[in-house]
Amino acid sequence: MKAPTKPKRSALQEWIHWQSITAAIFLINGGLYSFGFQYETTRIFGLQLPFLYIPFSIPGIVSVIGGVLVLLIECHVSFFALLDFHIAKILLFMPLGLFALLQLTLVQPACLFVFISLELAYNAITTMGVSDGKHEELGTRGKTDNGTMLPR
Repeated sequence: MKAPTKPKRSALQEWIHWQSITAAIFLINGGLYSFGFQYETTRIFGLQLPFLYIPFSIPGIVSVIGGVLVLLIECHVSFFALLDFHIAKILLFMPLGLFALLQLTLVQPACLFVFISLELAYNAITTMGVSDGKHEELGTRGKTDNGTMLPR
C-alpha cells in the first residue's frame, strides 16, 4: 500500500508554510507574555473608555486565538484546511499582524505576519498566469525538471 503523497508546493510556498508555523508559535508565546506585561498602547483603551476596561491585554487574547487558528490552518486540521489558500491567509495574517503591533511582546511575530502576507501576495500574483494547475512561479517556465536552463 502506497503512502499518500503530499501536494507539490513551490519553494516559496514551502518557505511561507514553515514561516507561518514559526510566527504562530511566536504569536502564542508573545500573547501569553502579554497577560503579565501589558504595554502602554493597550492601556489607552481602558483610560479613554473605563467601562470597557479588561485586565488582560486585548491584543494578547487575539494573538493567542489567532496563533492557534494559524496552526490549525497550516497543519490542515479538519475544516480549517479549506482556508489554506492565499487570499484567506492574506486576509487573516495582515490584520492579525497589524493589530498585534499594539503589544510590545508581539512585535516580532506581527512583523513576520505582515511580511508573510506580502510574500503570499507576491506568490499569488506570480502564479496567476499559470493555467496548468501546477503551483510554480512564472519565471520557471523555461527550466527543466532538474532546475537547469537549456540553451535555445
